[in-house]
Amino acid sequence: MPHYTLGRPKYTKGQNLSWSEILLLPDVDASRFDFASSKAVELTINDSSIFLPGGGKPQIGFRRAGLVMGNGSDASNVGVRTFHWSVQQEPQKRMNLTHENNDVVWMTEIEWDDWQNFAVTLDYEKNTLQVWYSLRYEPLRAVTKALQNDDSGGGQYQIGMAKKPTETVGVVYDGFQESGIHEGQIYGGIFIENSSGGCISK
Repeated sequence: MPHYTLGRPKYTKGQNLSWSEILLLPDVDASRFDFASSKAVELTINDSSIFLPGGGKPQIGFRRAGLVMGNGSDASNVGVRTFHWSVQQEPQKRMNLTHENNDVVWMTEIEWDDWQNFAVTLDYEKNTLQVWYSLRYEPLRAVTKALQNDDSGGGQYQIGMAKKPTETVGVVYDGFQESGIHEGQIYGGIFIENSSGGCISK
């Protein structure tokens, strides 16, 4: 494994899985914001990707794995910050897109054979967010204006997959997940920048 720091190594993964089972090192080209010598990382989920929060009960509705960076009250939760990441799909571990994976702010088609680059600028003072996007090695461009968003709660930067169930009422503890899940997504170009002075790496 390359050298990296897990902000909170117990989170977020299936209780009986190790990170060495979840994280893979695919043989792909570096993404737009990575050095040529950088290694992408692939996060995977399977039937055992059921998170057990401390003092809680298993979240059987989700299948999830995510690297949590920060503690929710660090410097990434003040001023204006731009969160960057690039994704590439794993042809042998395609996501089942009949499941909702996230709330939708902006949409684009999935590029199955190359990098897609994303960034979100959060202005914690104005309570806005803005989305940036590019394909392959093209510069990022704004694909939304600054949208009103309640940023007051801050949050923890998490890179990973959260596969919601179908046929659900409460999402976390109920719903349907098919068996035999083996899905993955490749990540690169992960960083947070201080955009308080208007700087956004494109």
